[in-house]
Amino acid sequence: MRFTDFPTLHDAKIKKISIDLESKTFSLTVDYSDFVKEPGDSISTRITIVWINIQSASFNWFAEDLYGMKFQRINEFIKTKFTDYSFGFDGEIISSKIEITEILIEPKNKELNGNKILFSIN
Repeated sequence: MRFTDFPTLHDAKIKKISIDLESKTFSLTVDYSDFVKEPGDSISTRITIVWINIQSASFNWFAEDLYGMKFQRINEFIKTKFTDYSFGFDGEIISSKIEITEILIEPKNKELNGNKILFSIN
């Protein structure tokens, strides 16, 4: 079972936010559901995303809803723009690295559960 496309996190629900000022990290844990290739099937996922070496951050947080996010390379940094959403979470983060540190998938998938994924934006 796999996602039809890379998950957009559109309509994800924020479960936990962590900020560590000393290490300049910001963590966001969300619950997300998406359709898979097989008609009628869906997948529920808990994902934790960690922004490392935060250079700047600005947020508005009104509820647990995350409408979506986009990534953009700015020189050696990555700008994450959370889609403006007046009834949820929006804003932006500029960091040097992003990690997905937790993936829990229902129904269970031995290949993906608990893996750590690193990605970069070119």
